[in-house]
Amino acid sequence: MPKTPRAAIDSSPGEPFLERLRRRPWLAFALIAALLGFSVTALAVMMGWTDGLDRSAVLAFEPAPNVGWPLALARALTLLGSDLVVACWTAAAALGLVVAGDKARALRLAAASGGALLLTPVLKLVFDRPRPDAVPHLVDVSMASFPSGHSLHSAAAYMTLAAVAATSSRHRLAAFLLAAVLTLLIGTSRIYLGVHYPTDVFAGWCLGGAWAVVCAVAFPSDEGKGRDRES
Repeated sequence: MPKTPRAAIDSSPGEPFLERLRRRPWLAFALIAALLGFSVTALAVMMGWTDGLDRSAVLAFEPAPNVGWPLALARALTLLGSDLVVACWTAAAALGLVVAGDKARALRLAAASGGALLLTPVLKLVFDRPRPDAVPHLVDVSMASFPSGHSLHSAAAYMTLAAVAATSSRHRLAAFLLAAVLTLLIGTSRIYLGVHYPTDVFAGWCLGGAWAVVCAVAFPSDEGKGRDRES
């Protein structure tokens, strides 16, 4: 039985969001799983169910005295997830895509980063969770703790960059693995530096991943066709 061509199931710009999502069940599953993960974590945090586990984890991650290189590495990783750094490279990458004539991917990348920037302060204001107080903060922080903005922004932006930068199925797998590892390291660095609980970071990963999926569906491009030709 002949396969349905990929072009026949690709989303078109005028197609409703839910119809595009229905055509891509793997993205629908990822979106539901990510939103469920965020919702369950948020409920557990609000009810205080994770307080003991969170506190124990923060204490376990506390850096040993006089160990310099892990702290330097953690600060470097956290810098890669900062709003300023992520926004700068996102703007540069989006501009490069526009110059190359690929406005669809540029819009998707800009939406992923811009939406994460808007979501973070709103959610922090809503949940208003205090920062960990069991260990010293090894970097400066200002807003509330839940969810982790570094985790949310890096998950949304780096995963989207991996999707728009990949030019073949082989490259796509490598790009997603690299983005996932970097996102995990950035989130973990926030716990190590004493400024987030594990649940803050996990919630950020979930919501950032969910937003990346929303952007993938809401701003379709022809990247899938290009990958299929080169695979």
